[in-house]
Amino acid sequence: MSLIIFSLISKDILLLTFRSPCSFLVSSYMFSFFIALFSSFFLLHFSFILYSLQLISGYISQSREKNTSGWDSHPLIPRRKKFYLPKNEENKHVDIIPFPSSMLPISPSAFSVKPSPL
Repeated sequence: MSLIIFSLISKDILLLTFRSPCSFLVSSYMFSFFIALFSSFFLLHFSFILYSLQLISGYISQSREKNTSGWDSHPLIPRRKKFYLPKNEENKHVDIIPFPSSMLPISPSAFSVKPSPL
């Protein structure tokens, strides 16, 4: 997409060049400006791709060191805790995701209407 826009702009600049000698300087400056803009655009995208690949490879190496998947070490996702049950040897450890107390069901007594004394 950007290559098509760049070719259209460069075509307009070349058409301006052959019309008058004075516009040759203006068009050459415009042409060099658009080349610099175009190259910086691609350089920015290339650096973003390299940065994202570096993040992904760091995530993979971190998960290999801990022997966990990458999402278990994410700060916003709660880690699974292992609870040991000594009485039952068949279920040596059970993975339980922590359940926040704010999501517990509300008791029906919270909705009961009490008459106010007058």
